[in-house]
Amino acid sequence: MLFNEADLVVHHTPGDTPYLLVVFGPAGYGHTATHDYFGKVVSEKKRIETIGFAAKVDNWYMTPELDDAFEVIQPILQRFDKVIVVGMSMGAHTAIKQARRLKAHAVLAMSPKFSLDPEECNVPQQYLDKNFKPHMRGMGIKPEDDSERIIVAWDPMDSTDEEHAQLILAALPSASPVRMFYARHGVCESIAGADFMKEIIDSLRRVVS
Repeated sequence: MLFNEADLVVHHTPGDTPYLLVVFGPAGYGHTATHDYFGKVVSEKKRIETIGFAAKVDNWYMTPELDDAFEVIQPILQRFDKVIVVGMSMGAHTAIKQARRLKAHAVLAMSPKFSLDPEECNVPQQYLDKNFKPHMRGMGIKPEDDSERIIVAWDPMDSTDEEHAQLILAALPSASPVRMFYARHGVCESIAGADFMKEIIDSLRRVVS
């Protein structure tokens, strides 16, 4: 464990990959944040060098602690020429937002929300009740978040995810869409399995602009 504060935990899994994987996990796993992160089993089994961000609080990683955590991980980041960023749901928004800061070679954002700010888009009431806070206003994905290697994966049959994906693609002209029909919100389950996930992550390393 590299970092452990009130909102955020950051883990490190050593590996032997020529790239660094940075993962931002989904909401709903605060109870496991101190000992687990999204994709940890895959990283350990496949020896993928990984920094795993896990949220104790489902605040879309919009906490001042994120700046402190980034300072802590700098020595590891500096060891790698290629950084692959993967985010799921809540973490997918962060993966896009922090891609430039991480100097990401490629980003896989699975089922991302464009924003939770009701002034920017339609937001299901459950997110407004449980997650949205005043300091999150204006959190929407913006053109300045664009990168040539952002891949957005979602199920178009999920009406909320479809609406938010289209807003993201409109804001990020260079982003590549991957439509995963019948996957529902949990698109990560459609690509589950250590071998398959490792192949996908390796392919992201080979992505060129």
